[in-house]
Amino acid sequence: MLIRKVFRVFVSSTFLDMKRERNVLQKKVFPRLREYCERQGASFQDIDLRWGVSDEVQKDQRTLQICLSEIERCQNLSPKPNFIILLGDRYGWEPLPYSIPSTELDSLLPLMDESERSKISEWYWRDENAIPSEYILQPRKDEYESYALWEEKERELREILRKAVDRGTLDEKEREKYFLSATHREIIHGALGIPKGKIAPQEHVVACFRKGEKDERLQRLEEELKDRLSKERTREYESLKSEEDEDEFSQFIYERLEETISLQLKDVQEIDELEEERNRHREYKEELLEDFCGREKILEDISEYIEGEDNRIFALTGESGSGKSSVMAKAIEQAEREKNVVIYRFCGITAKSSNELSLLIQMCEEITSNFCLDKANLYAERDDVSNTEYDDKYGRDGSRQEPREVFGKFEKSLSLSLHGRKLVVFVDALDQLSGNLAWLPDDLPENTKIIVSFSKLKNPILKFDTHIIPDLGESEILWVLKSILSRHNRKLEDWQRDIVIESLLKNRHPINLKLFSGIVESIHSYSSVRKVKELCESFYGSFFTQIEKEHTDSLIRTFFGYILCSVLNGMPEDEIVDIVSFDTEFFATLLKETNSGEEIKKTGRIPIVIWSRFFAQMEAYFSSKEADGATIISLFHNSILEESRRRYGDNLNYYHEQLGKYGLSRLSKQVINKNTVIVSGYSVKNTFIHLYEAKRFETIIEKLTKFSKVAGNSFPLLKLLEKLIDWVVFNYVFDTTDPFIQIMEKIVASADLQNISKFLDEKGTEYRIFGYMNWALFVFELLAELQRRQIRQSKNAREILDDYCTTINNLGKIYRVTGRIEESLKCFQKSRRMRRNLLKEEPDNLEYLKDLAVSSSYIGRSYRDLGRIKSALKYFTESLETRRKLTSKEPDREDFQRELSVALINIGKAYRTNEDRKAFEYFNESLAIRRELANKNPYNLDSLQLITRKAEKHQDFHRFPFV
Repeated sequence: MLIRKVFRVFVSSTFLDMKRERNVLQKKVFPRLREYCERQGASFQDIDLRWGVSDEVQKDQRTLQICLSEIERCQNLSPKPNFIILLGDRYGWEPLPYSIPSTELDSLLPLMDESERSKISEWYWRDENAIPSEYILQPRKDEYESYALWEEKERELREILRKAVDRGTLDEKEREKYFLSATHREIIHGALGIPKGKIAPQEHVVACFRKGEKDERLQRLEEELKDRLSKERTREYESLKSEEDEDEFSQFIYERLEETISLQLKDVQEIDELEEERNRHREYKEELLEDFCGREKILEDISEYIEGEDNRIFALTGESGSGKSSVMAKAIEQAEREKNVVIYRFCGITAKSSNELSLLIQMCEEITSNFCLDKANLYAERDDVSNTEYDDKYGRDGSRQEPREVFGKFEKSLSLSLHGRKLVVFVDALDQLSGNLAWLPDDLPENTKIIVSFSKLKNPILKFDTHIIPDLGESEILWVLKSILSRHNRKLEDWQRDIVIESLLKNRHPINLKLFSGIVESIHSYSSVRKVKELCESFYGSFFTQIEKEHTDSLIRTFFGYILCSVLNGMPEDEIVDIVSFDTEFFATLLKETNSGEEIKKTGRIPIVIWSRFFAQMEAYFSSKEADGATIISLFHNSILEESRRRYGDNLNYYHEQLGKYGLSRLSKQVINKNTVIVSGYSVKNTFIHLYEAKRFETIIEKLTKFSKVAGNSFPLLKLLEKLIDWVVFNYVFDTTDPFIQIMEKIVASADLQNISKFLDEKGTEYRIFGYMNWALFVFELLAELQRRQIRQSKNAREILDDYCTTINNLGKIYRVTGRIEESLKCFQKSRRMRRNLLKEEPDNLEYLKDLAVSSSYIGRSYRDLGRIKSALKYFTESLETRRKLTSKEPDREDFQRELSVALINIGKAYRTNEDRKAFEYFNESLAIRRELANKNPYNLDSLQLITRKAEKHQDFHRFPFV
């Protein structure tokens, strides 16, 4: 899998005098770079916090802090390139320091007269809750919301502070914040002051210097930059006076950035999906342990369970937010110290841990690799083998059947611990999965332990050894509170601490401590009792109330609306800005609500500063996860997600429709012809899901048909269709009246036959294996009709006939599993007839012979299901003879040996009704084969035990000698 590369570039410039240059970047450089990166399967994000900035976003006095934080995020996300410098003839805005250490300002206050001290004290309030204490610049309110009035006041305060600094004894570093412009501070942060260990600025920073008269400070800064940066990435230019000037200026910046990006893209390497998944869950575990405290009793219970003899699953349960995931993380850490094989997943934090099928497959692979076995061994057996061994365990009723084959493979992987170290499996948040959890075994193999957690399950499972997670004790709450304060370099006044603790003790769930960590810096020593109580009255409420005070209702609803509608409830940041800009209704509202309407209107894109300011306040409540090779951000906890859905989820149909339209607009540029199809962008890949949720069914048919005609059924287009069909199958109960049925029928009728056939076979098999039998039946019926059409049109239909036989067999399997035995028998008989005809044409084709054995075996099973044992024996015998013929031709093939073993079990099970001795002869021979296989590969030992257990069910078992 390729991780989608993100290039995030911060633009540092002065405000008014570089307006034309910044607009040129927005119109002529950044759109081209976005398109270039998109074609390469990457994404480009420009961060220009000067562009489109309005008075209202500066009222909280944190503009520079947001800028510096964004530079750090660019450096972390995009090591290179990540910084552009535009310098004109102005030094730029020189902001007041947002915070000043108390010792520093206390040393300056005596150097001011009484009037000056009074003015500084009016705007800088001492916050004793900061460690060390500091003075904080207060937000602009009342008449100072007007920038014209504030500008005058800001200038006055700046002069007072500078005079005092000049009289004082501060060192050069301490003086900087009083004298440097915002642009200068950004340049130090993004280029001149890069610490060791980060990529040197001369490798990627692009700087443009406009010619003209400059004051001494600006001249020194420019010279320092020219000294430090690469000559190839710096340029002097005259003022932009014409279109030609703009083109020359934009081309230079585009070429420098494109060159660096191109080199970076060459270094993008395919990564191991399993390793990437492990890493993400490991990182999440470490995050959960950040403020962990206590829970000794439940952790001791888990440790005793791991070391004990109990073969049930240990289940940890409790309300949402009660700290289950953190306890699981700590238990994982403890189990890893004991040199166990520890496998763990936190359901829902990645795309693959949000789906039962991918979760099980990856856990199987990881378990297998830990026991030094090739994962191919896990999938070596055909599904007819697995069905035979697991028929007794999993039933055949209901429309949502158990995915017996995947479940069986998972159960087999659990048995590997019998031959090595103890296997301990942790699965957190089972309730995040949509299935019914039937893959969890009733009894665990010796030396294997499973620990799970959940809030509430749809179908309570009594086989668990269930433990309710206790509430945090008061001492634990106090310890975590102390840890949070220490991490944030904060403390509380005694009366504030009492209010916070009282609120935390009312609801002792750790989620409240996490939410408190998001507001801790909002509680100052000068905060009023009323404000502290409001913040602590409801941590959920205060979280949303704070945001609602700072942003317009339309902005909040729009951002949350798109996040809630996104697959996995999250999306990449650059796409959030793109989509919100694409939303014409919101865009029109924004133009009315901002002072920068005309400037924004020209580019048709919202200023990134709007999102950056929102994100800065929300950062504590966001988490990131990997999905489709992209890093998406989403709300970090389900309880917050549900509360946001309650508050802002009343118009989700609209947002789904906008996401669908946005995706189509991007796809029209990405789907060009058969040789040029690059479906890029997280939301774009989910286009048809959003159109389905918005009930735009005709649009889905029209667009998929159109794209298919333009580019054929290329792999990227089939991935789009796969996204849609998976979404419907995994989220909706099968209904013949569902519009999706018509969608699929029309798309298949107009599709390229070869590619769509393979696609339908893969999806039908997946849904059959995973238990969505009605959906699987629908897909295979579509495929069968398609193959009949291919056979009629083909001159040499042999290969298609072989595939058609497989499809008929799959239909038979589904009919059998769902109890429609007569229909299944007809399918298997039809398949057998066609297989025999194919063998007449190619009698030496071993694959045809193998497939014939499968058909015969299934006919035998169907007759056995109907109670017609003599007929069953006839076809089991035919299958056995065919298997013996195969092993005689290629005795070294393990799959032939395994299938022969299963054929012996089948016939043994048929005989055991009346002829136990003959049955045990067949079981005995099967065991001998399995023992021989187990000597070659320990993975086969679990099958040996399973066969033994089948034989042991008979009361006369002890009378018969076994090999």
